[in-house]
Amino acid sequence: MHTNKVTKHEELDVEWVELIKQAKELGLTKEEIKGFFYRNEDQLVAYKK
Repeated sequence: MHTNKVTKHEELDVEWVELIKQAKELGLTKEEIKGFFYRNEDQLVAYKK
């Protein structure tokens, strides 16, 4: 069971969805994509502020 599904009140960011799709098309695994976000978490949080 997936516990991290998007709820009715959340919206997907179309640009992020496209980036993830492109990464998958390039052959990156789910773990590689997650690893990228975890390695760059400080930069992403700073960007969101």
